[in-house]
Amino acid sequence: MTQIPADHSERLEWLVKSARHTRRFARHVGRRCATSTIKDVAEELMLDWKTVKDLDKEYMREQLERASKPNPKIIGIDELSVHKGHDYRIVVSDLEKERPI
Repeated sequence: MTQIPADHSERLEWLVKSARHTRRFARHVGRRCATSTIKDVAEELMLDWKTVKDLDKEYMREQLERASKPNPKIIGIDELSVHKGHDYRIVVSDLEKERPI
């Protein structure tokens, strides 16, 4: 009988790092957040909004890893108001691929 060292742990690819949910569930939440607000998704799935926000961030990180490195030929720059007053975000986009950089 082979003994497994005490410090050895098995990596389960279908679980995310936190092991509280599956990758499939994280992707589901991320896709829902693309078309709904975090608050609405949290209510629909009966989760805390912070949990949904973290799952959405995880989904977006995964999407960025899969995306190819940007090599734009034509860029667009836009400034979006986030809140009333002077709180802005600048978005730079690849106009040919129609995606933000």
